[in-house]
Amino acid sequence: MEIGLIGKPSSGKSSFFKAATMVDVPIDARPFTTIKPNVGIGYVIVECVEKDFGVKCNPRQGKCIAGKRHIPVKIWDVAGIVPRAHEGRGLGLKFLDDIRQASVLIHIVDASGKTDEEGNPTAFHDPIKDVEFVENEIDQWFMEIISKAVEKYKTRIRTEKINIADLLTQQLSGLGVKKEQIEQALSVKNIDDLEVFSRILRRISKPIIIAANKIDVDGAEENYVKLKK
Repeated sequence: MEIGLIGKPSSGKSSFFKAATMVDVPIDARPFTTIKPNVGIGYVIVECVEKDFGVKCNPRQGKCIAGKRHIPVKIWDVAGIVPRAHEGRGLGLKFLDDIRQASVLIHIVDASGKTDEEGNPTAFHDPIKDVEFVENEIDQWFMEIISKAVEKYKTRIRTEKINIADLLTQQLSGLGVKKEQIEQALSVKNIDDLEVFSRILRRISKPIIIAANKIDVDGAEENYVKLKK
């Protein structure tokens, strides 16, 4: 399993990555400290089933310590996203190709509201705006990839009896999208409305979890309550 860490610059993605993987990476208050992606392994700890079967497990991946399985998860820490990145602002969105295979995206949000949308220090900023613009940029990135796949075969789609789910499964394999996820999205909206279809498919195949960071800073608790709503 792979997880991608996303968010605006200076939101604390690299700090989260370092804590989760124990990999030493550059951390700085200035925007775009991370340009090349950081990659590491974190572990999800769960109860091992060895207790149920009465035998000692010998995992092929990860490890088992005192009845606890440590399941390895690859974590990607990519560069910060700024508003209108899909138009080329900041570092653009090409770096998101590094998280194509991610099953889940964790959006690290600066809950303190002490950095603006560009990651620069400010007296107050609404973190909800960050949630909205980052999700929009991810959706734009996703739609561009799907649009290219559909454009390539649009004539065949219109003239031949092609199973669209099969076609998209083949074309979107690089995104780690499964056929059943495509079929689920198609059951809600067909590809004629590509923007809505892409957004639905992204939410199904790459759900975003919000992680409120810098919660120890004054004002963060209030923003956290707003984010939960």
